[in-house]
Amino acid sequence: MIIASVRPGPVGPADAEAAARRADRAQAQLFLGVLEREFEQVTVRINFAEHCAGDEQRHGFAVSAQRFEDEARRLWVTLGELHRMIAALRARQTRP
Repeated sequence: MIIASVRPGPVGPADAEAAARRADRAQAQLFLGVLEREFEQVTVRINFAEHCAGDEQRHGFAVSAQRFEDEARRLWVTLGELHRMIAALRARQTRP
């Protein structure tokens, strides 16, 4: 048996717009969670790369230290991009 809930009254463009806004907000909230987890993971990777670079430098392995430093720089760029995306999504969530 199928049971359906029916709202009384006509469904108009305003109802469709409200439903679209709710769907957009739900999707943005989901995407925000994904971005925040990615931000945390990239932060951990930066810390690891910087720690390894320091260790390699202290042990006299300049080439491998440079590789870790390069990786850390690339990750910092990624972190900045993630930060901008997160800030933009949060700003849109505060709008009506």
